[in-house]
Amino acid sequence: MLGEVTDQTTISVQHKSEAISGMISRVESDMHLKGTKRIIVREGNVFIGKGRKDNRNILIIPVLSAESPNRISNLLLLHIAFRQDQIPLQVKVKALGGKHERIKNIVQEVRASWNDACLEMVPIEDLFGLSAEKTAEYILSRM
Repeated sequence: MLGEVTDQTTISVQHKSEAISGMISRVESDMHLKGTKRIIVREGNVFIGKGRKDNRNILIIPVLSAESPNRISNLLLLHIAFRQDQIPLQVKVKALGGKHERIKNIVQEVRASWNDACLEMVPIEDLFGLSAEKTAEYILSRM
């Protein structure tokens, strides 16, 4: 009633494009809001990464309710492809959002110094597809 996530909160597929109409979503057999989508609804952040089960690159955007602007009413999930050409470092940092700070802090816990250029060591799909912890481990293994 207050728009907060509970163990009874559910999710359903509202629409699928023709390109993915044959793909079966976990939500079609288990409507409980859980995993990454639950985190997105609780925190209200856009997610760029990989699907946990199918490993596809996805972008999930929380959509605010028209009736209650502080409440998420829908999630827009898009299957995406990353551009393989050079993406400016500042764009990567901005797109990572809070994940950038987590990666930086984890690396600094092991190494005293940090430079955003460390992000350039990570393939773009892994930079957004791996967790902050795994990304930091990847960077540390190449330092």
